[in-house]
Amino acid sequence: DERHDIARGIPGLSRKILNTVPRMRELGMNGIRFNTVIKRDNLDQLMPIVMRARELGCGVNFSCYTDAKNGSTDGLIERDQTRHLEQVVAELLAYKRKTRGVITNSDWYLEQIPRYVRGEVMDTCRSGMRTIHVDPTGHVKRCPDFPTDFHWTEFRKYKPIDCNACYYACRGEAQAPLRISRIRDVMASPS
Repeated sequence: DERHDIARGIPGLSRKILNTVPRMRELGMNGIRFNTVIKRDNLDQLMPIVMRARELGCGVNFSCYTDAKNGSTDGLIERDQTRHLEQVVAELLAYKRKTRGVITNSDWYLEQIPRYVRGEVMDTCRSGMRTIHVDPTGHVKRCPDFPTDFHWTEFRKYKPIDCNACYYACRGEAQAPLRISRIRDVMASPS
């Protein structure tokens, strides 16, 4: 809705996306995912987003908001919201376990989100070791929030980094153990 348009600074963006997705599906694009950031002010919108994605035959991938990218603490989940966050995550997991294929995160990652918000996730990020990010021009960076390091044709092995600034899905999923539930996720489809 208009909240997304305001956050992105692009009037009409949500309408355009929601009108374009069915056309993309008609053209055979079946791996469409809505990347959704879990923030202080959208906890009550996560399940409606999941349901809308399901209606459209799409998936949803969640990540936690961090202020590391832009310095804004406006989206950070407050300590007094932890109980509400736990309830929302429990609802997402219950839905996901009944309806695999719509929520594309692993159960493990979702289970860790309240722990991260409480400051209990201490394992440092494995960016550059388990995951890298390659942009459309072939430039590589260890983390989506870091500057570009080199072009893929000049790839160099990364060294470990001591960072705990975020709990994006790229970090959490790289740390997730392989469980039977993850195999069910991979085999499932939202449509």
